Amino acid sequence: GALHAGGDSAGALGGVASHAELARQCGACHAPPLGGGTMAARCLACHTAVRAELADTTALHGVLPDAERCLFCHTEHQGPQALLTDFSGEGFDHARLGFSLAAHRATADGRPFACADCHGGGTFRFRAERCESCHRDYQAAFVAEHVREWGNACQDCHEGTDRFSAFRHDTTAFRLTGRHLRAECGACHGTVRAFAAFARAPSTCYGCHRDDDEHRGRLGTQCGECHNTVDWEDAEEREDRDDDERDGDRGRGRGRGGRG
Repeated sequence: GALHAGGDSAGALGGVASHAELARQCGACHAPPLGGGTMAARCLACHTAVRAELADTTALHGVLPDAERCLFCHTEHQGPQALLTDFSGEGFDHARLGFSLAAHRATADGRPFACADCHGGGTFRFRAERCESCHRDYQAAFVAEHVREWGNACQDCHEGTDRFSAFRHDTTAFRLTGRHLRAECGACHGTVRAFAAFARAPSTCYGCHRDDDEHRGRLGTQCGECHNTVDWEDAEEREDRDDDERDGDRGRGRGRGGRG
């Protein structure tokens, strides 16, 4: 049959825009039967992006057990517009690619997810914009606000198990109490754009309340010696504070109560 005539990439690979250009050059893809070369090696000579994936354990070709046996999934000579990939995904553990499908069993309208819902163009290249566009279809207001606050690189924080919907901060080493329980995530993690960066948020009172400190560091950094998380202004005076400083603080007020 005729070779595929459509290009799967924006530019030529190995100087060739489509397999159809090789219709009379069988040796470009087929190694001599008595030689030492392989057809897979000739595929990878052009498809350099796939060759790079073979060493990446988070990429599709990197986790497939027979990734260099191209004909297992890729077909040719089926016509100029025939699909070049025959892969149902059945039995494949998608979590090995760093994104579980545990929370993506069905679309918003109840239809089972198909590979093409996230991977378009007849290939399995992930279309990152699909996260945002799909979720906007049924939770537009939330997604608009979420993207404004956190950006649209969804996979930097989400890996498919929806770990933030019922997230409890007391499962971490930094337990929230008092007014901290009412704080918005962005109040402490506003600059975070990747999951690992959550761990870099301040973990001490002073680390977070430095800008609220009306004592300007004169009383040290152990805010909890005077303040509590129930009410920032409900502070106990330290016995070792000298009279001048006590009078000065009373004149200014005990605290701004801004972040609690």
